[in-house]
Amino acid sequence: MTVAGDLARAGRTVTVLERWPSINPSSRAFATMARTLEVLDSRGLVDELLADASTTGRVNLFSGVAVDRTHLPSRYPYGMITPQTNVDQAPERHARKQGAAVLRGIEVTGLDQDTDAVTVTARPKGGGETSTWRAQYVVGADGAHSTVRDLLGVDFPGTSVLSSVVLADVRLAHGPAGTGLTSAAPATASASSCPMARPAPPGTCP
Repeated sequence: MTVAGDLARAGRTVTVLERWPSINPSSRAFATMARTLEVLDSRGLVDELLADASTTGRVNLFSGVAVDRTHLPSRYPYGMITPQTNVDQAPERHARKQGAAVLRGIEVTGLDQDTDAVTVTARPKGGGETSTWRAQYVVGADGAHSTVRDLLGVDFPGTSVLSSVVLADVRLAHGPAGTGLTSAAPATASASSCPMARPAPPGTCP
């Protein structure tokens, strides 16, 4: 979405084909770090995100080890903690505001490049009538399991560090104190807690 907003702002005609019918309601990351905040700031998107977020300058790791981010040479010497849906919505709003067309629920099924342009074939997610687009360039920004990369035949070499991860957004009546990211690692597993909202008033559960 960030690329779409930048290209549209530069006067290009931009269409985003997004497989998800709506923004994924679940988080896939804990926090937004300094460099990403700087990139969002350059597009005027940070203030609205920080207004409803917590921040942490310290990450508590295993065996009492901590990472202090307060000395980073940045306007944002901390991590911003907020549900990922909030972060995802900001660049999409920016892209639409700049004039990009965002078509949700559309999945790419084919790419065909010739000497003049690229033809993209797509259909509604889950099946349906196909449609085509012609463009000078196609940007494949569809994640680790990229359809565009598969269609191009581009490998994604490497191995996974972890065998499995369970990540959940939950509401706790009695959550951990503070706003920082805390991790712990028993012998066979690791666990992290990351409060995603400003602390609620005493006696309430947000």
